[in-house]
This record gives sequence, structure tokens and C-alpha cells, in this order.
Amino acid sequence: MCRCAGSPCPTANPDPRGGLSRIGFVGTAWGPGPVYPAGLGNDLPVLSYSYPPPPDSGWGDWGGNKVNWVRDLAYIGPVLIRGLRLDGPDELRFNEGWLPSLSMRQKGRTNPSYTRVRSPGCYAYQVDGTSFSYTIVFEAKPFGS
Repeated sequence: MCRCAGSPCPTANPDPRGGLSRIGFVGTAWGPGPVYPAGLGNDLPVLSYSYPPPPDSGWGDWGGNKVNWVRDLAYIGPVLIRGLRLDGPDELRFNEGWLPSLSMRQKGRTNPSYTRVRSPGCYAYQVDGTSFSYTIVFEAKPFGS
């Protein structure tokens, strides 16, 4: 996977088994599963985010948007989700606060969360469970771009 600035972002493909409706949700199932980020868009895996965040948000200099993590009932074990930027030095973080967390645990069948970034670019989620490990590559773009 190229981590070169200016190169096309090698975004994830949808799960060939079908969309999230096959497991009781709505939208495109990005990546191989069994855990998916609902909210990255239906045509392309894109995180649309607001930046800069409103001064009263408590988010410091981190933009972001809500991503609801959903899982197939076939997998019931623990899940750890981390992220990184592929084409630059910025980080991907999770949830709220002035200094958001570098990782999150997916709890239960659904897990509402926030993906937090500071700049547009090519990013990846690393999704790990007891019987799988995979990445989901996506682009982050500010609203309106």
C-alpha cells in the first residue's frame, strides 16, 4: 500500500457478500467484515468531516464525524480498532475530548463512535479480532470539498 502524498488513495472495496442490509443495518459494508464502519458513504468510502470544530465542542483542533461500528452476529469475540494516515504524518483518533484515543474497542452489535482527523487525506482503520485482522482504507474530506 503506497504511503506517498499525491498518489491515489487505494480505498476499500465493499464486502462481496452484500451490503449492511444482510445483517440488519443500512448502507455499504466496507471491507471483508465481520465488523464494518457504517457512515463512510455508500458510493465510495469517504469520511466527510467538519473542520475546524466549533469552539464550544470540546474537540480542540480535531475534526471528525460519527461512525457507527456494526458487526455480523456470526462473530461474538472482542474487537480492537486502530487507525493511521497513509499519505502523511497526521493521526487518526477516536471519540471525544481534546486528545482523542488512538484506539477503541467495539462493544456489542453496534458501537456509535467518532472518527477524528485534523486534515484531509488517505486513512485506514485496522480492525482486529480473535480470528481476523484487516484494514479498511478510506479518504477523509472536509464537508463541501
